[in-house]
Amino acid sequence: NNSASLIAALAIIPAIFSLTGSSQEAIQALQAGNQGLSFIVIPQLFNKLPGAQILIAIFFLALFFAALSSLIAMLELATRMFMDFGLSRKRALPLVALLGAVMGIPSAYSMDFFNNQDWVWGMGLILSGSFFTFAVIKKGVAQFREKYLLVAHNDIQVGVWYNWVMKFLIPVEAACLLFWWFYRTWDATGWWHLTSIYSLGTCLWQWGGLILVLVLLNKQLYRLVTQER
Repeated sequence: NNSASLIAALAIIPAIFSLTGSSQEAIQALQAGNQGLSFIVIPQLFNKLPGAQILIAIFFLALFFAALSSLIAMLELATRMFMDFGLSRKRALPLVALLGAVMGIPSAYSMDFFNNQDWVWGMGLILSGSFFTFAVIKKGVAQFREKYLLVAHNDIQVGVWYNWVMKFLIPVEAACLLFWWFYRTWDATGWWHLTSIYSLGTCLWQWGGLILVLVLLNKQLYRLVTQER
């Protein structure tokens, strides 16, 4: 999935610059956002090529399977979490699907809400990765690598370089990425606006709310997981 996404980006972005009339038009196309780029700009570009209808059909079919494979992975991860809390798979999977459908309703009705959640939790992936890295460092990177990565069924045996990457490179990269994105969206007159689609304030209050809930429930969640195991 990730490899296909990288290949698609390497193909689509140069194609936009090649098929548009000028660099300014290409930049405007790229600024159309994910939805505008996928459903408006790219079909318009395909119309300039021979066999446009076939290419558009193949593109959206590939897009559908990419989204489906990502959805399966997300459902599986959440299902595993509920199974850790003691639910059977037969109960956990429908519950996760129902919660996902209900929580997705606001995004389906409001593009502003969708873009806000895409922004906040897309950035939140960097934050969650940072927490994971901190947990691995606290537990011991060498111990983590030996227990979870250097196992018999793994095709790739991770070397000692992994310890240095986890301890130093990933924390620096995470900090630089967060700083860069916040710098790009910084607005001195309204960064604290909680209802803004793209702002530092909307990220901080949603992240802070989730972290507060998890901290308050930490002991109960830990008890459930350890009892199940």
